[in-house]
Amino acid sequence: MQRADEKDLFRSCIMAMGSGVLIQDADGAIVDSNEAAASLLGISRHDLVGLTAVHPGWAALRDDHSDLPAEEFPSSVALDTGAPVRGVVMAAHTPAGERRWFVVDALPLRDRSGALQGVATLFDDITAQRLAEEELALAQTRLRQTREAAAVGLWEWDLRTDELWHDEGVTAIVGGRVESIAHWLTLVHPGDRPRMEKEVEAVLSGQHTQEVHYRARVLDGTERVLLQRAVVVEWEGERPARLAGTTVDSTALVRATERAEHLLDCMTDAYFVVSPQWQFEYVNREAERVLARTRSEMVGSSIWELFADAQGTEFQRQYERAMAGVTVEFEAYYVGLDCWFEVRAHPVSDGIAVYFRDVTERRASALERERLLLSAEVAKRELAHAATHDGLTGLPNRSAATEWLGAELADASDSGDPAVLFIDLDRFKLVNDAHGHAEGDLILIEAGRRLSRSVPPEVMIARLGGDEFVVGIPRCRSLQHARGLAEELLKAFQEPFAVGDRRFVVTATIGIALAAPGATSLTLLSDADAALYRAKDQGRNRYGVFDDEVRDRMVARLHMEADLREVLDRRELLAYYQPVFSAATGEAVGAEALARWPHPELGFMPPDRFIPVAEETGLIIPLGETMLDHAMRDHDEVRERLGADGATLWVNVSARQLDDPAFASRVLARAATLSHPGLLGIEITERVLASTPGAADVLAQIAAAGVRIAIDDFGTGYSSFARLARCPVDTIKIDRSFIEPLTATSGQPLVAAIIELAHAIGADACGEGVETSEQLDVLVDLGVDTVSGYLLARPAPLDQIGRSALG
Repeated sequence: MQRADEKDLFRSCIMAMGSGVLIQDADGAIVDSNEAAASLLGISRHDLVGLTAVHPGWAALRDDHSDLPAEEFPSSVALDTGAPVRGVVMAAHTPAGERRWFVVDALPLRDRSGALQGVATLFDDITAQRLAEEELALAQTRLRQTREAAAVGLWEWDLRTDELWHDEGVTAIVGGRVESIAHWLTLVHPGDRPRMEKEVEAVLSGQHTQEVHYRARVLDGTERVLLQRAVVVEWEGERPARLAGTTVDSTALVRATERAEHLLDCMTDAYFVVSPQWQFEYVNREAERVLARTRSEMVGSSIWELFADAQGTEFQRQYERAMAGVTVEFEAYYVGLDCWFEVRAHPVSDGIAVYFRDVTERRASALERERLLLSAEVAKRELAHAATHDGLTGLPNRSAATEWLGAELADASDSGDPAVLFIDLDRFKLVNDAHGHAEGDLILIEAGRRLSRSVPPEVMIARLGGDEFVVGIPRCRSLQHARGLAEELLKAFQEPFAVGDRRFVVTATIGIALAAPGATSLTLLSDADAALYRAKDQGRNRYGVFDDEVRDRMVARLHMEADLREVLDRRELLAYYQPVFSAATGEAVGAEALARWPHPELGFMPPDRFIPVAEETGLIIPLGETMLDHAMRDHDEVRERLGADGATLWVNVSARQLDDPAFASRVLARAATLSHPGLLGIEITERVLASTPGAADVLAQIAAAGVRIAIDDFGTGYSSFARLARCPVDTIKIDRSFIEPLTATSGQPLVAAIIELAHAIGADACGEGVETSEQLDVLVDLGVDTVSGYLLARPAPLDQIGRSALG
């Protein structure tokens, strides 16, 4: 972090503090302050600039109310000695003449060479606490003095005759004559009467009572607080015969004490007083809250018994110093409450008074600020690393890989040009979808480790995202060099991945590209990606090399994508319909809508050429929507031409469409326009059902409205019985690869099993791709429900659809 940034951060911290802060130069003149300081001192920040300790307006006082000279100000002492000054209690006057008490710290400020540049003075206002404490001490002193010196009322009680005598002092206190002890007890407040009766019994049993305060409603109707004391002055044998006592009206002094205690209860700081015997004498409300103890629990109890885990700690050491007459300020951690406390303890007339507050959050914030300041450079490095590395595997990311390739291309020499191996994990999406992203992430982490272990140190490995990795060879000597490294990487993926108690076989496919003249990092990555797709088309778990053929295919693919996007925008994609027939009656029972693209240069484009491009580029979604629109528009005419009012029109749906949250609602909106929703059918391949986690739920939502569901290309995917049971399937279409070998006896059992499976789950079985009468006969014999294929009817445009070919 630059020094200017440090100063800005330091100043921001000062301005945000709740404590007052003054920054003074080496001569003691104030050069800056925060808003809290200006508010506490009653002087604007502008007017504070230039003032020093010798400013006469301060009229400063020491803790004992004696004058505090300028040279003894904490800032002056810190500048003179170069050492911090902490915990000084002093008073200063505002321009309005108001006296405020502060607790002050002064901290020397030094430059990087250690030279003293000035001082930072930090202070907090303790005026309210100070005044409350002084008022309480004054009230207690007056009460004690009154007890010792006040004129009191005297009385005697003769137990033998029950005669009560009292002097004029008692008469003045209670507002008249009291005839008997029983009469006197009627004056006692009901809440205090049981205690007084108990005290009378104690005296009569020979015990000397202690001083007792009680409330009384005296004869003139006013309520007062009286102080009573009684002793036995004459005995008859072992029984008391005569008692004498004193009565003092302490109402005013008790009320003063109550007001002082109320002030202490209103303080935001916690406060308590302990006696020289370490017993709690007073506890305010905030102390009750902070210490999680009630006042009744604490008053009269030993601090070291109630808070035994504070013994031997900084609290005990500092409190003992305060009890010895020294005012102390400190911060300490109390394990009993898991808190940091800021504490000020000072001696009072009969023990010590302790102010404290919970500063756990403030301390944590201060430590965090300090950590950030001290680790600024580390943070910069971490941010730089995070910007260029993958958070999951720790490998360089796409940005770093692109930058590395650019640098290598710029430094290419006769010793070799850079090469790229583009790696994609086979079947990873299936594992990720079936078992969750957590286990998928573990496989990606292990894949990164295997790649790192399989290459020499100078080779760059990066994760581009998902399950795609890149290996960069800085000086590739030849294509054979790159092939050799690719073979080593393929071997690294032959061992199954162990995740918990599961083992997954996840192989890899690799595309290789060598830098050509004029190549950039982006074109090199694109070339390797194209080689990767070529290898996947050839069967996966292998590598492919980018060459002219791959380049031509890549260019053609890009052109096809552009042309397909244009034909979809112009809505020129056609729908052909292939009829589906009942195997039992030969009547048409439906038709499948098939996409046909009349390319202006290449003629009619077969679906197996443009559908993969649509899937890869996301154009499959508008393509699928177009086919649904065609099917809904042509539905009535297709049924009429087939001569089948109940014919179901089937439309193929891709995995990307099923992933769209709005897909189901769009299908149902279209189905609602038909006379019966069952006239519309949705086809998905078995592979889509297996690889799309939410497919079953989407299909269930559609099927609930009456739309029919078919599983196409059955037998070529990864369906499980559990998945089929969860999916509302109406028809299972047997893949044409099982239809071709039907004429051989060995090919029939598998088809029979698929038909039986379909019937077992309540679905129809449809044989697709029927091209010979022999195939048709076998299917009928095996119990298939519906059939389609070139033998029966070829896909045709709407105006050329024929009627049943079976009779």
